[in-house]
Amino acid sequence: MKREVVVFFAIQLLAIALAFASLSRPDIESYRPEIISAVPTALDIAQIVGIVIAGTTVLILIRLVGLRLRLLVDGSVFIATYYLGSIFFGDLPGFLLGAVAVGLRALPFLIFTNATTVISIEAFSILFGLFLKYDLVLLLMAAMSVYDVLAVFYTKHMKFLWFGGWLDARIERPFWRDTLALFFPRKEVSIIGAGDFALPATLVASVVRGGGMIPAAIVALSCAAGFLLLEKVASGSRNTGTTGIPGIPTIALGALFGVLTCRALGLLA
Repeated sequence: MKREVVVFFAIQLLAIALAFASLSRPDIESYRPEIISAVPTALDIAQIVGIVIAGTTVLILIRLVGLRLRLLVDGSVFIATYYLGSIFFGDLPGFLLGAVAVGLRALPFLIFTNATTVISIEAFSILFGLFLKYDLVLLLMAAMSVYDVLAVFYTKHMKFLWFGGWLDARIERPFWRDTLALFFPRKEVSIIGAGDFALPATLVASVVRGGGMIPAAIVALSCAAGFLLLEKVASGSRNTGTTGIPGIPTIALGALFGVLTCRALGLLA
């Protein structure tokens, strides 16, 4: 459990550092996704959630016809690495880094798979966090918390989507390459979805732009507390080994507490 929490917190701190570095670019606004308005509103969040649901539906249909998702996962890693690399190094180096990331995922070493997943998480945090105010990111986390609970406990399509009908996420199973997640060996269920890391990383990136690094660090620590609660719930729940546990709700609670704390201290407007 300690290992997972440390990794989670490190990813949030890395998001803070990358967000701070990205803001030094005078043309950072040119990287704003088209689905995010120049003055974002709740409608932008609704569109993002709609895209997530539509994308999930397409992936389920692909699974139903018996196709693997690995090419799509590798494609998302390439795009994420290219995006992040282009911000700091330019388009051509970004393209080359994307190609290297995909190549590393083809190797039978879990460390490379986890590393490329972390890159994808950080790219997502910059892609949305720098262009959405923190209150809208909290709204996104709330909406995705509801979706996460429904997807895991009610429709249960996440189990089918990620594991082809099997929840067993031990790394020796071949389906692990189809999943964009972080793997922790020697656990009964050794997988945590990238979204559980990416949404709080998006929030801390947003807080960096809205208030600076100190409130972002406070929010990151609070999110880590929510992640620790998730790990405790997962370790003591019978559902962990059969349906999985929705990760976003407890992390979102930690995120909300961190933001409210910063507001109370006058660190966020």
